[in-house]
Amino acid sequence: MPTSMLEDSTFWVASSFIIFILLTLKPLKEFFNTSLENKIDLITKEIDESSQLKDQSIKILEEIKQKQKDSDILVNKIIEDSKINTIEYEKDLKQRLKSTLEKREINFQQRINNEISKAEQDIKELIIETSIYVTQKRIEKNIRTSDNNNIILNSLKKINF
Repeated sequence: MPTSMLEDSTFWVASSFIIFILLTLKPLKEFFNTSLENKIDLITKEIDESSQLKDQSIKILEEIKQKQKDSDILVNKIIEDSKINTIEYEKDLKQRLKSTLEKREINFQQRINNEISKAEQDIKELIIETSIYVTQKRIEKNIRTSDNNNIILNSLKKINF
């Protein structure tokens, strides 16, 4: 028996399904669109934040590289200054050492000269003492008392005493 379409339950189920789909399609479409747009906005924000972080990271990296270059320049300058200061300090020390050695050599030479002078003086005194002693002994041995008195009188006459 052919039944009419309006009496067929399958038709009504299919029709209600299609109506249900048509009625829910627009809200579902809006819901999915809104959800997708929110997700797109969220992803866009994350991309923007990531881009900003990348830019900041690049800027910080450049700053760090510049600071490293500056530090390298400063370290090299400090090393060069240290070398120059060391050379100047070495020259100064050499000059002071030379000056000290010259002063010590002069003092040592003066001591030697003083010791030589003292030795010469001691030798002269020894020669004079020895000469006096030898002369005294020769006089005692060779001169008689009368000759001695004559010498004394002649010496006094010469002095006008």
